[in-house]
Amino acid sequence: MKDENAAKTLLVRLPADVKAWLASEAERNFSSQNSELVRAAREKMERRNAVQAA
Repeated sequence: MKDENAAKTLLVRLPADVKAWLASEAERNFSSQNSELVRAAREKMERRNAVQAA
């Protein structure tokens, strides 16, 4: 059986200002930059789903 929630690798190129913000957020939240990217993506997904459900 295939695990749909298995982690996938993605190489991302970020502008310098976005990378700096990401590093700052990760430090502020005591988390990794990867976790901050996932958090931002999930928040966007939730907002989009809420708009589509309305």
